[in-house]
Amino acid sequence: MVDGSVSWAPGTLIKVFSNDSIPGSRTPSDGRSSRMGEYAIVASSGGNEITTTAPLRGKYSDNARVVETSRRTAQIRGFTLEGRSPSAKVVGASMMYLAGLLAPLVEDIRCVSAHGPVVHLKSCYAFNVARLDVSFAEDDAPHRLGYGVLDNCSEFGTVQDSTVRHARHAYTDDTPAIPRNSTNPHGYGSSYGNTIVDCNAVAPSRAGFDTHHASEATTFSGCTASAGGDDVAAFSLRGRNHRVIGCSAQNIGMGVRAFTEAKRGGQSFGHVVQAFTARSIRGAAVAADIHPTGHPNAGELEMRPVLTVTGVTVDGARNGVRARNATIVMTGATILVSGDKEGSSFVQNEASDVQIENCVLRADVSAKWSPVASTTGTDRNAQIVLRNVSVTMSASALAQAETIFTGSPPTVGLQAVSFSGLPRSGLGAVDDRSALQWETQPASPTTPVESSAAYSFRGDLSAQMPQLWRATDPHLLVELQSDNRAPMSVVMGRPRRNSQLVTLMCSAESGVLRLSDDTSSRLVLTDESERILQPGRSVTLAWTTGGWVRAS
Repeated sequence: MVDGSVSWAPGTLIKVFSNDSIPGSRTPSDGRSSRMGEYAIVASSGGNEITTTAPLRGKYSDNARVVETSRRTAQIRGFTLEGRSPSAKVVGASMMYLAGLLAPLVEDIRCVSAHGPVVHLKSCYAFNVARLDVSFAEDDAPHRLGYGVLDNCSEFGTVQDSTVRHARHAYTDDTPAIPRNSTNPHGYGSSYGNTIVDCNAVAPSRAGFDTHHASEATTFSGCTASAGGDDVAAFSLRGRNHRVIGCSAQNIGMGVRAFTEAKRGGQSFGHVVQAFTARSIRGAAVAADIHPTGHPNAGELEMRPVLTVTGVTVDGARNGVRARNATIVMTGATILVSGDKEGSSFVQNEASDVQIENCVLRADVSAKWSPVASTTGTDRNAQIVLRNVSVTMSASALAQAETIFTGSPPTVGLQAVSFSGLPRSGLGAVDDRSALQWETQPASPTTPVESSAAYSFRGDLSAQMPQLWRATDPHLLVELQSDNRAPMSVVMGRPRRNSQLVTLMCSAESGVLRLSDDTSSRLVLTDESERILQPGRSVTLAWTTGGWVRAS
């Protein structure tokens, strides 16, 4: 419903916009904000009523307005650009600037050098940039921002078959912060639904391909980023619901990185990565750095999946996955961690929820490293879960790792996890809420298989037995031995699995074993207040709703 009367024909392209801030965009400052806006297609109109072909994505309440989109367009083809000036100190000094156009076309352009964005699009619907070749775009922030393609507030545009070398980003978007009641509709709205296809970013200075907090649903398909510094990501994702599909990264600092800014706030979540290949990554192949110090939500776990990763191949990286205050779900990945520098890891988890399923993790490192390094926060939802995961470590990697889990004891879930071997100190410290099911598959048939279902404890049982109650195998086999044949006492705890069986064996070289229970798990014995197990004997107990019951 609008004030006044309209009679726009079916198919007319309109733009709806208002003073409302875009959800998840940068924090407003000095009365300026990234403000709501989107294109829509008219199904019918008459009088003060407009019916669109689909519901609007956003909600508009503060001075909502609607305008008809111009049918003007432009086609720019086939020439060479060269421009660089030391006096060009204005942000946004672009080589080509197109605004408010319907389906503009830029193709077969060669840029030898640029002092800012080569192609700058603002509020263009269904733009097409094809076969853009950029040799150099100067990155001198904040004065000159050397972008291959910069988009503000456009929708359903395409950049394809292009190569950008030696620039800040091959492609990026941004929705400018504007005052309330701005009269120019081109400054409103997210970059939405743009597609970047078969493009190359070579030697980027900040990120090969980049998005900002106000953008949504950008797709990178068949794109490659290579030859970047240690702090450069191939794909840098802010905003929401972006996709990286069939892309690759090589010889660069990071692969795919989703993040939020510290000082200016913003959100980043809902990103999907599929069929991604990363080679020779000097940092993390997949990273999510959310809510850092200085962010309005600093330290809070982002419960919405930040990254959903499927079918990733990492052929050499210092870190496989890095998560800070983020939720990451990864399936069907093969990750090789390699190198001779300290600090390598399969997973770096800082107060995050990381779930890895149906994956192969391999390590060939020759310096001190931590397979899973964690720093826990206060959120009880923070955890590391591995399901149906194979972990293979070379001899040097196994020798250079103290334990599997290092740092603050994390909440761990292991289900059908296979290790080629365990470091000298085993799994390491994990939180009492952990649920563990694992086994080793050593290469030599003469090396015994270790398992979460079989334990051997000696000496101070009170310190060792808590490990037992984290195992979720249906039947646990535990051999107990005291020092100097001294009598032993075992306090029966509450297990993580209902109907679990535990067979306790008192070693023949040990003293007697006395079974008792704590206040949370009753030991149900017939006509006995406690159970004494002689050396060389065993007893099987079953966990029921009433406590531990002797099964044999």
